[in-house]
Amino acid sequence: MESAHGAMKILALNYEYPPIGGGASPVAADIARHLVARGHTVHVVTMAFGDLPMHEVKDGVEIFRVKCLRSKAYVSYPWEQLSYLIEARRFLKKHLKTHTYDVAHLHFIFPTGVLGVWLKKQYNLPFVITAHGSDVEGYNQNRFQIMHKLLRGPWKRICAQAFGVTAPSEYLRQLILKSDPSVRCSIVPNGIETDSYSRGPKEKTILTMCRLQPHKGVQDVIRAFAVAAQPGWTLRVVGDGPYRAELEQIAQHCGISDRVEFTGWVESKSERLRDILAHASVFVSMSRFESFGVSAAEAIASGCAVTLSDIPTHRYFARFGASLVPLDDPEALATSLTSAMQQEVPVEADVEALDWRGIVRLLEELLERAKSAKHSA
Repeated sequence: MESAHGAMKILALNYEYPPIGGGASPVAADIARHLVARGHTVHVVTMAFGDLPMHEVKDGVEIFRVKCLRSKAYVSYPWEQLSYLIEARRFLKKHLKTHTYDVAHLHFIFPTGVLGVWLKKQYNLPFVITAHGSDVEGYNQNRFQIMHKLLRGPWKRICAQAFGVTAPSEYLRQLILKSDPSVRCSIVPNGIETDSYSRGPKEKTILTMCRLQPHKGVQDVIRAFAVAAQPGWTLRVVGDGPYRAELEQIAQHCGISDRVEFTGWVESKSERLRDILAHASVFVSMSRFESFGVSAAEAIASGCAVTLSDIPTHRYFARFGASLVPLDDPEALATSLTSAMQQEVPVEADVEALDWRGIVRLLEELLERAKSAKHSA
């Protein structure tokens, strides 16, 4: 379905884009693909990695990759992101001699927003930013707090230059406004392609999937599973990260290492990941903070019984039947998992509100207003 307001030429910038990156990577691809489906042209400039092609067209989205530092597929470090800023700017200086755009869509206020300020100043190109969490002060205080304190000034200048900033949840929007009440921030939830997910046949599997870091709470899930596990049930941990070795030790210490499967990193949106979701009976996330929770949405669409930590972002999913469990309450988590394992049929939920086809129109309207403001200036 095409936009009612005419086609736009959109420049999308993100230092990670499938098949590499964390949760923001598939979100960027979904948005780009659905904007193309609505009649717009989208060009993505992102990081190169391994043997990925430097230029390709995928799902109607034209992707340009720039050579820069990157050592791992699933995560990038600050110096690698800095190298992306340098190389993307060098690429765009040449690229913009032969290509023109109506508006830019950036992922992450920082670091990518630096490119947005430059594009606006040098090329009069308005930009809209989608925030994802790590780019907002207060989201992950243990990991990013020092960086945010050092970058408060540049962060505010980037937001002031943006036509608008979007957040995937009210929780993240409030954190943004806490840092600067003047930011023009609106909510555009993350979504999924609901018809890409199937329900069953279900196996006796509890699934958790995330980047393996302490704040994701996988250690709490393992300990609760050790208490609640029913005969024949397996806990499947999908993801990778610096905390994996310690999680494996926790499973061994709890005496359930033979019932906990660590799959390693599985590419987002892949057939393998959808198959894992389709056959899981229960999904659990005990994360201490999330900007949205795409994995929970995918699990709901796959007919899983869903147990989530009771944090502001996860409360959104209660309307779809998710059970909420307080943080730091192992007994409540074990009880919730026991109840979920006793459900005999896939969970049915009205998932239309989770679908990108409707959600992307909210972003489209903002991009169109930015385009109109440019032409009327």
